[in-house]
Amino acid sequence: MSEQNDPITREIPEDASYEQLVRELEASVARLEGGELSLEDAVLEYEYGMTIIERCNQMLDRAELRVTELSMRAQQSTDQAPE
Repeated sequence: MSEQNDPITREIPEDASYEQLVRELEASVARLEGGELSLEDAVLEYEYGMTIIERCNQMLDRAELRVTELSMRAQQSTDQAPE
């Protein structure tokens, strides 16, 4: 396995977008499904994929919070609007 694809040496860039992370997760799944990894490399690849999923979930949680806050602000604005 090359160092670029080695799950041990790969790091997820802090500034990676959600879309970039999804593409990287898809590539990780493809490597796992390819069946050419040793057991140890497959476990490491799985761990890498789980790290990506965790980051994606954090991003989704933040986005959901922002949408909720915006919705609440919009609701407050309409509740306070003069009739």
